[in-house]
Amino acid sequence: MVKFEKFKLDNGLTVILHKDPDSTLAAVNVLYKIGSKNEVADQTGITHLFEHMMFTGTESVPDIDVLLQDAGGENNAFTNADYTNYYSYAPLANLELLLAIEADRMSNLKLSEKKFEIQRNVVIEEFYETSLNQPYGDVWHLISDLAYKHHHYKWPTIGKVPDHIMDISYEEIQAFYDFYCPNNAILVIGGNIDIQKIKNRVDYYFSDIPPKNFQKLIPPTEPAQSESRKISIERNVPASSLYIGFHIPERIHHDFYAMDMITDFYSNNESSYLYKTLVKQKSIFSSIDSWVVGSVDPGLLLIEGKLDDGTDYDTALQSIANALQEGLEQLTDQKLEKIKNKIKTTLIQSEVNMLNKVISLAYFEMLGDIDLINTEGKIYYNMEKSELITTAHRYLDFDKANILEYKAAAFS
Repeated sequence: MVKFEKFKLDNGLTVILHKDPDSTLAAVNVLYKIGSKNEVADQTGITHLFEHMMFTGTESVPDIDVLLQDAGGENNAFTNADYTNYYSYAPLANLELLLAIEADRMSNLKLSEKKFEIQRNVVIEEFYETSLNQPYGDVWHLISDLAYKHHHYKWPTIGKVPDHIMDISYEEIQAFYDFYCPNNAILVIGGNIDIQKIKNRVDYYFSDIPPKNFQKLIPPTEPAQSESRKISIERNVPASSLYIGFHIPERIHHDFYAMDMITDFYSNNESSYLYKTLVKQKSIFSSIDSWVVGSVDPGLLLIEGKLDDGTDYDTALQSIANALQEGLEQLTDQKLEKIKNKIKTTLIQSEVNMLNKVISLAYFEMLGDIDLINTEGKIYYNMEKSELITTAHRYLDFDKANILEYKAAAFS
């Protein structure tokens, strides 16, 4: 059980405090409710670029990384389609430094044009490294654009194309800072803290930061898919692959949990159904995996398989369709119990690490139900076999699938 206290400052900042008497570290997480789904279609990648800008320093702290490392701490961040998240940790004695840094860059970030140009080039280089010059690096660009025709999940966080990042102006990056304000943020603090003392320090550092009037673009709703879609591309990669995406509900929908458990049954390890059937027994694939994308708006369940030598795409696709159906017929109560035990272990482990807890508290608050940090286990535990099977049939529909044939250049 993760205990917490939540309150809101007058400027709109949501604050969550978690006391853990056993922790020797303090952790601070600041989540800004701005993600790549809030970008406009011809200016993608700006959210991720601004994440980089948040590390370029303030007037009083020109190098955040060095200051934190000297204090025995670390910090980092990540951006996704739904939000941008910054986290740091240090010995408890240096908690106030963590708070001061986050408050400072929330209100006093020094956005110099020179540093902007440097970071823009860094992000463009990252784009090429991770998406264009990396084998299979453009898979998410292709499958998301195939699956989404209206919603802004149709491009990845890095952006659609490098030119979008290159075209971002210094003035536009300055304007983007409006999203970094207390009324668009969630602050979580964890450790062996004195709750009342930390409340006072939060008030001292954050209460005078003014809220901002920002206009956040809300992406259009994705209409229900009514037909299957397929694209075939050829790349210089080691092996041909097959990717299949099925639309599933949003992260807090009850059916999401059922589909999450289904992927554990199908491809959790080498003894899971898809691997055992399609890799070990039939040698159709050399590897196969499946996972769910848990997003604020309806997401995807993905299946990825590397084709074994000599396997054609029609055979590969049909083998997955057959295996998904046949696998459900072999889902027993005993296998379901193993899945539940694995999830239980994962959830328990997530409550051990202080950094994980503050990140999770911010995440669930952003989703709109912070209590899920303590109640998700019950949702998984109460899931019955019949419910998993019915839910899988509802969403694993090949008449509404998104299929990407990713062919190695020499593949015929």
